[in-house]
Amino acid sequence: MAGVSLVCGDKRRDNVIKALELIRGEIRVRGKVLIKPNLSSLNNPYANTSLEAAEGVIDFLNDHFEGLSITVGESSGSAFLAGMPTRKVLEHFGYYGLQDKYGNVRVADFDGWSDFREMPVRMIRGHSKVRIMKHDFDYIISLSLPKTHDFVIATLGIKNIMAMAHRYDRIHIHGLKGKAFLQKGTKMFPFLPGFLRKPLHDIGRHIVVSLGGYPRSVILTNINLAELAKKVKPDLVVLDAMTGMQGEGPLLGEPVALGVAVASADPLKADGVGVRLMGLDPADIGYFWYLQRDGFGDYSPEGLIGEPLERHCRKFRMHPSYAEQKKWREQ
Repeated sequence: MAGVSLVCGDKRRDNVIKALELIRGEIRVRGKVLIKPNLSSLNNPYANTSLEAAEGVIDFLNDHFEGLSITVGESSGSAFLAGMPTRKVLEHFGYYGLQDKYGNVRVADFDGWSDFREMPVRMIRGHSKVRIMKHDFDYIISLSLPKTHDFVIATLGIKNIMAMAHRYDRIHIHGLKGKAFLQKGTKMFPFLPGFLRKPLHDIGRHIVVSLGGYPRSVILTNINLAELAKKVKPDLVVLDAMTGMQGEGPLLGEPVALGVAVASADPLKADGVGVRLMGLDPADIGYFWYLQRDGFGDYSPEGLIGEPLERHCRKFRMHPSYAEQKKWREQ
């Protein structure tokens, strides 16, 4: 059984490094490494992986392993919806500076990725396929943070790998068709500045989703996301939980100070600790339940080392649609 670490402190980078040090013996890094941050917002730092956390992971890797080629790569969903490249988000949050600081690091915008394999998904009406990135990375690290979500209750390290699906296909994971409406907000309001277009787009998106069967979409999102996680399971999850997000996550919620970091070579175990920090039971989250049922990890706190979990748990305010999201079980 994989271990999971929980450390606390007032320095983000140090927390990440200490969490990784505690499970050093279970980290089998080699060759080409992908660090996948979560840059879901265009401008809200509380919704995104901190650059300092990424530096902590890189410093740990370079201190303990030789000959690594490290890619920090992302394809931002919000950038796609706003009609702009992920490169702009990476620039805004200072990620390209990693290339200057570290000789073995490159920063990649995955928007233009062209080599994919297909995975079947279930839709509200019928079936479809999602294109998943083909890659030659030897080791994948999901570097994220605990946030509430508008479809699956919580998003952490496992949900973060959804960005390895083609950006036009991610809506299919929700069981929905129609890539056109994804960008409708930005096309309808081209004369408005970006900070106004995005909220208007989100309102329109939720109206469309509601009309298209939000309850059924919640069910299918959990099923499809679990299947995606089996195909592109990260080798390591690191949660920089200096702050989490409550309320209208994963973009528009409010920060909650936690002051901790979590790491595990079992993504489900790391996320299990992460949601407990939010005051949630992992068994109440659909895609967690499916993954554990199918043997793709263990969300129990067994093997926890470092800080006592109960000392750091909070009661996050859930997303307004939480009552509907809890009905993820298919009848």
